[in-house]
Amino acid sequence: MTHVDILLIDEVLSVGDAQFRGKAQTAMKERVTGEQTVVFVSHMADQVKAMCDRVILLEEGRIALEGDPVEVMDAYNDRVNKARKTGAEQQEKHAQFEQRLLQMDEEKLHKLVQRELQKSDEER
Repeated sequence: MTHVDILLIDEVLSVGDAQFRGKAQTAMKERVTGEQTVVFVSHMADQVKAMCDRVILLEEGRIALEGDPVEVMDAYNDRVNKARKTGAEQQEKHAQFEQRLLQMDEEKLHKLVQRELQKSDEER
């Protein structure tokens, strides 16, 4: 195996078929448990918890949390869930706004039709 000072692995365990992922994970465990410094980049909490003894959570390019894999990944998952909830709430507000606009347009259209019908009745 080739030795480098720092090994950077970015999302490698999330690609390929099951056999490839199994081989990659075995190779990763050998590197991680050895003397080599490994930087393992992943969004997969279970892999991070299983492979790492120290985790750093980055937000906007800065260290937001550092420490125990379970604690940091739980905090990461909380942030992801909060962002999803906020995104869903924003989508709901947008949908309600669009619905109000459609209702306003329907009301305006209804009034316009009523006026035109009234004009045509008056002309007869």
